[in-house]
Amino acid sequence: MNSQISIYVPAFNAESTIRSCINSILVQTVKPQEILIINDASTDSTQEILLEYGDKIKIIKNPKNLGISHSMNIANNHLKTKFIGKIDADVELSPNWIELLMDKMSDDKITLVGGKMYEKFIQNPYNLWRSKRLKQNWGEDNLSNPKFIFGCNNILNNSKLGNIKKYRTDSDYFKTNGEDIEFSNFLIKNKDLSILPSLTKINSTLYFVLVENFLILLNK
Repeated sequence: MNSQISIYVPAFNAESTIRSCINSILVQTVKPQEILIINDASTDSTQEILLEYGDKIKIIKNPKNLGISHSMNIANNHLKTKFIGKIDADVELSPNWIELLMDKMSDDKITLVGGKMYEKFIQNPYNLWRSKRLKQNWGEDNLSNPKFIFGCNNILNNSKLGNIKKYRTDSDYFKTNGEDIEFSNFLIKNKDLSILPSLTKINSTLYFVLVENFLILLNK
């Protein structure tokens, strides 16, 4: 167990993917101190699936659907470790994801680091389209200071930020997307926070486990 890192997963109606996501965290070569799932008022069987894990995970259930940014702020306020990892509920991690990213975090200049994400089920034409048109990575090489760190998988050095509100909730837009770009811009621009705004992407293998029809997701 690494007492310096906790992992959280915001989840809304994630019954088709949440098991794969949580299981991939549980088998990490470096074990997090806490695994927190924010159930954002799911209306499917997400809560029942979460309860199957017993004391292996911590669950916070929002009384109503608040959106991704609110859920992320709730998680960041709850978790007290120096490093906080965030995983989307439809992402399956490679077993050494924490180990690889935490090794990069040993450089104290780095505030936020993320891995590369690959689509897993590219035999599905919608996922294949997404892998080409909406891919969530910056290519095959390690990269320092990209435009932003993708929100699907990252680790934050929380000691550089303290208890400030990290993710914007002032618009309905941030209920579903855009929080990753806004937060990266926030780190880069707010020099008054005495943050060394280094953003780093490393070539860590991830597998996207989205199984729903992409067009359906767009219309939700």
